[in-house]
Amino acid sequence: MSTNDDGPVVAADAAVAPAAADAAAVPHSCAREAVPRCGEGGGEEAVPKPAANATVPPALSPQQENMTELKVMFLNAHLFYGTTAAFFSRGLVGNDMARARAICALVQREQPAVFGLAEVWGGPPRALITSTLAAHYNSWTPGSAMWWGVGMGSGLLLLTRKPLVPEDCQFTPFKELSGWDAWSCKGVASATVGGIRVLVTHTQAGASCRNATGSSLAASGTPLKCRKENLIKILGDIPAHESVPALLMGDFNISELSLDFAQRTQQYIRMSALFDCEHLVDAFRAVRPLACADAAALSAVPDEPDLFITNDAVRNELVRTFGNKRRTDRTRLDYIFVRGLRTVRAEVLSGAGVDDVPVGATGGKHTSVSDHQPVLCVFSTTP
Repeated sequence: MSTNDDGPVVAADAAVAPAAADAAAVPHSCAREAVPRCGEGGGEEAVPKPAANATVPPALSPQQENMTELKVMFLNAHLFYGTTAAFFSRGLVGNDMARARAICALVQREQPAVFGLAEVWGGPPRALITSTLAAHYNSWTPGSAMWWGVGMGSGLLLLTRKPLVPEDCQFTPFKELSGWDAWSCKGVASATVGGIRVLVTHTQAGASCRNATGSSLAASGTPLKCRKENLIKILGDIPAHESVPALLMGDFNISELSLDFAQRTQQYIRMSALFDCEHLVDAFRAVRPLACADAAALSAVPDEPDLFITNDAVRNELVRTFGNKRRTDRTRLDYIFVRGLRTVRAEVLSGAGVDDVPVGATGGKHTSVSDHQPVLCVFSTTP
């Protein structure tokens, strides 16, 4: 496992912020990666190949440069290569280094000002992403490994074009985690980017997140209780002052709709109500009101789910490869919530650069960047 040190990783041409306090005194503070030990997880090249074939991204528009237009992207990347878990369970790894390079290419194409990632567990793919994009992005890996390097860290990674101030970065670990998540250091990371408080998170996984009525929650009560605690922790890190713009992104492991798209799930309703207390709204629904509130509406607009599905076992083989054997599950688990900014555009990315990652010696086979689809939003900072 890789280790953590003080301070976010700052691009060479960016202003270097003052050093953070000692990590031992301030646990879960801003973390700078040391060089990861390679070869811990099976099946792929051991040494990252970061910047040799990196392309120069296009120049930012004046709106992006002046932060009047803010492009934000989130992705659950499912990158386990280089972890102890992958050493014992090779099924967790699937062309991780090729997918990490594809993620870099996607960032260079889309040019988000802020990019949040979850499940960047492995040191080699994390080092590849941060080093490939270091010329244009500052990076922060919040959280730390647990139990003498056997744990998984937080899996979170935040990339921003604006400088990150170490003293301003905060990581709050979740106290309630169950199952395999208990081996991780999942939590919520927050930092200020251009006057906007940005939070990235990944909550407890597990059964019942797609249950619509709540009737089967007793069989999977522990994950549900953990997620409730996770959401409360997140709420505590959102700035209390409504005047402070805020963005909250992550894989919440809560589906918006039941599997038949007939109704909203109780967990989504509760989550939305909780964040509404701090005036955070689902950015996707701010510009794309739900068109399939019931089965009849869904049948009238059969393509509507394709607009918002982020975990699609029908179209994305990695969803099945990494554990979901049901080929019919299509859910929305990844969200960007917003306060104080106007949502201009929101979409789930698919197609070129997302679902056609070349793999294999000849590149004749293809896979997706992850078992989740990237979520992209554009916000206006002006009224």
